[in-house]
Amino acid sequence: AIDGKKLNFTPFDKAIIPPPMCAASLDLPAPVVGVAARPTFYNEVVGEGRVEFIIALSDGKLALLQSGGVGVKTGSSMTPGFQPPSLLAIVDPFNI
Repeated sequence: AIDGKKLNFTPFDKAIIPPPMCAASLDLPAPVVGVAARPTFYNEVVGEGRVEFIIALSDGKLALLQSGGVGVKTGSSMTPGFQPPSLLAIVDPFNI
């Protein structure tokens, strides 16, 4: 769920937490306007450092979120067995 600059996560396979509560959240530098997720397949092996989400921010930049690994900024989780995505990079597509 999107809450301004905060992106909230709930792994429904591990816990059912009703909105507006969440299992973990990640603060971003600008308000979120869109989220794109990489498709996940049933028997897929999850690798660390893989870009899982691309987040469009209101300032025109893109935030890349990774699963596992050590990112610049890591969310905190209240659900055992769930590690929320971490911020891998902020990309400005207009200044490449």
